[in-house]
Amino acid sequence: GFHDRPFQVIGGDRFAEALMASVSDPVIRGLPVAGCVDQLSDSVDLLTAPGRARAVTAAALGLTA
Repeated sequence: GFHDRPFQVIGGDRFAEALMASVSDPVIRGLPVAGCVDQLSDSVDLLTAPGRARAVTAAALGLTA
């Protein structure tokens, strides 16, 4: 289910885990799973402020802004 809502979901995390487990190239395995701020947040305040969006993405990926 989707939290407390009456919707069924596919459990996409299990697909992501299976895909990541099949990656054999160490360079590719070392890349972050998330690639952009849209994958990290749905906050309009964050997504419409480029500086904040870059800072959050950099922090989440362990990079410098």
